[in-house]
Amino acid sequence: MQARWTDRILDEVDAALVRELDIPADKLARRRELMNGAATAWSPVTSPSWTV
Repeated sequence: MQARWTDRILDEVDAALVRELDIPADKLARRRELMNGAATAWSPVTSPSWTV
């Protein structure tokens, strides 16, 4: 399984965070960078197994 979000989804989230919480753009850019990095770095081999 891999986390998936498009730039459009992240744009919508960013707009809501600015509108609702007045979060500065530099913080949003860093969050996006971390989210995109996490999505590409995750793999079943290096990540723990999750059970429900």
